[in-house]
Amino acid sequence: MADVPDNTKEHRWWIRIYDLVVRRFTRWIWTAVIVTALVSGAVAWAFIPWKTDFSRYPVGTASAWMQDHRFVLLVGGIAVASVLTLLTLLRRRAGRVGPRPQAIPLTHEDRRRLLARLRNLYQDIVKQSSWGMPRVELAFERTFEATAHPALSVSYRPAGVREAIAPGTPILDVYQEAGDGLLILGKPGAGKSTLLYDLALALAERAERDATQPPPVLVSLSSWAEKRLPLEQWLAEEIQTKYQIQHPLALGWLLADQLLPLLDGLDEMPEEARSACVDVINTYQQDHPLPLVVSSRSAEYLSQERKLHLQSAIEVQPLTTQQVQRYLAAGKRSLEAVRAVLDHNPILQELLTTPLLLSVVILAYRGKAKKDLPHMGTAEEQQRQIFRHFVQRMLERPVARGRFTPEQTRRWLTWLAQQMRQHQLTEFYLERLQLTWLPTLQAQKRFPWLNRLLIALLSGLLGGLFLGLLSGLFVGLLFGLVIGLLFGTDSRLPGTAAQLTETLSWSWSAIRRKPFITWSFWLVGALIIGIFSGLVGGLLVGVLGGLLFFLGYGLLSGLSGAQIDERLRLKPNQGIQRSGRNALRVVLIVGLGFGLGFGLLVRPSIGLSQGLSSGLLSGLGLGGTAYLAHYTLRFLLWRSGNMPWRYVCFLDEATERILLQRVGGGYRFIHPLFQEYFASGVEITFPVVVPSPPP
Repeated sequence: MADVPDNTKEHRWWIRIYDLVVRRFTRWIWTAVIVTALVSGAVAWAFIPWKTDFSRYPVGTASAWMQDHRFVLLVGGIAVASVLTLLTLLRRRAGRVGPRPQAIPLTHEDRRRLLARLRNLYQDIVKQSSWGMPRVELAFERTFEATAHPALSVSYRPAGVREAIAPGTPILDVYQEAGDGLLILGKPGAGKSTLLYDLALALAERAERDATQPPPVLVSLSSWAEKRLPLEQWLAEEIQTKYQIQHPLALGWLLADQLLPLLDGLDEMPEEARSACVDVINTYQQDHPLPLVVSSRSAEYLSQERKLHLQSAIEVQPLTTQQVQRYLAAGKRSLEAVRAVLDHNPILQELLTTPLLLSVVILAYRGKAKKDLPHMGTAEEQQRQIFRHFVQRMLERPVARGRFTPEQTRRWLTWLAQQMRQHQLTEFYLERLQLTWLPTLQAQKRFPWLNRLLIALLSGLLGGLFLGLLSGLFVGLLFGLVIGLLFGTDSRLPGTAAQLTETLSWSWSAIRRKPFITWSFWLVGALIIGIFSGLVGGLLVGVLGGLLFFLGYGLLSGLSGAQIDERLRLKPNQGIQRSGRNALRVVLIVGLGFGLGFGLLVRPSIGLSQGLSSGLLSGLGLGGTAYLAHYTLRFLLWRSGNMPWRYVCFLDEATERILLQRVGGGYRFIHPLFQEYFASGVEITFPVVVPSPPP
């Protein structure tokens, strides 16, 4: 297993100081002061002596003080910026490690909101998975060789012994009888994921009735292999992406055993990562008493040596011939050709022993003639032919808004499936778009610089508009360039959990939780700001400026996402949209607050420059860079022809055609077998065309 950063180890003294002071302090205020001093000093030193009448600046004003001390401002700004840059590089080299996370109890109100959200989500997914057809009753057998729970070692059972479970037993009863964890095995398409969602819905309803039961959170294990984090950290990231719950909150609830993980798709990660994942799950189970649930394909799980330490394991049984015949007979004459071919095609009979293939054949060949059905070939060839007819039939299906042609749908679904396979994903969220999804290495290298340029241009236009009142358009453009270089480095991983700011709330408790040393550093910062303001405007201005900084930053520290937003609904690209809106709110609040404060204390022009720089830096640090980076990446992918500009509309249309399935704010193929089918590229038979510009 790959080495995982240890979040519990102690840091060296300079790293602790950096994390406490520079990372928080600089992003909000220090960089604004440094950039303003640097730009103002450079412009005053370079341009004012030749182009400005000094009589415009009376003695004692801010402009006169900057003119008299332009060399000090320039050298000091460059020196401080260089030190901060060096510390940032050294901190990144030391690794992204932090203090030990703390367990957080789940409050009654958060529990009520979370359960309501989970129940609605699971109900929607269970309804989608049926495709509007009656459910097939599945049979289970309990197996005693698939797990390595310590309790099983004290009892002897002959090898190969299985125990049938009574037909019609609800999956919730099977889980409750399992004891210390349940493993669900089965063939591809046997209905394991559907069973898990049935179980998740039943557990959510049980938790609503019984306050002692934890809410269930169902996640797919396929993405674990990409980072190979400890299970708590990985689960917190997945929960934030899938259920729109803040990462610290999700991690705290997991550490407090307030959430019950249901883990789907152990087989959907690379073979070399499965054993390491089994070890991580076993470690998590030792530290947490909750009975986990894990699902996997039988062949992939049983082929490895490592076993899960779960107490019980069941295997979903194939459908019997009688079940298939009864199900097809319900379709009457529309499925007569299917029944006729099935009697003479033993390979097709074997394929239809899984609910997935049975449902696909019914939708693909309802009302078709015998000649349309597969008659010969291997099981793989006949399955591919069935999938091809199913996709074609779904593309011919009338939808409310058919904006995309069948060729476009095939091409873009093929690209999506290939990217999901490359990044070990079974569920796709727009918030997870990364620069590694770009088609070429050259484009990946170009992306950070393009995003820096976008931030610089945006900052420069705003700076030129407002700072022009003080020193002209050149100052604004230079200001934007510096901001772009500072914040463009955060765009290497657009849309990550650390960058998104999806929830903004303010509370006194968030301020009270700040340690004493943090308040001490704020006080030091206030003294420095006071001294600087005092040199410019006098003692009274210095005292008021320092007090304004101290109170302003203290009040801003009350921003948090400590509760679940009851109004929040899981929608595609919701994290990016909310992050952008919250960044704009921060820009307005911080910009107006600091601008008005410094404008009243010093001078309106100084207030505008300080308000603009502080607000823009705060907005970029709280979600703005993630928002801009996301849409820059979307633009490049659209230009390369790999996705349409209206991507959510396309994904919704593919869902309406029963090629994709909505999972809250994300999407997945209707089954991993269809993802593998599209990823193989068999649907691509035409050249790629760059789309026309969006309206």
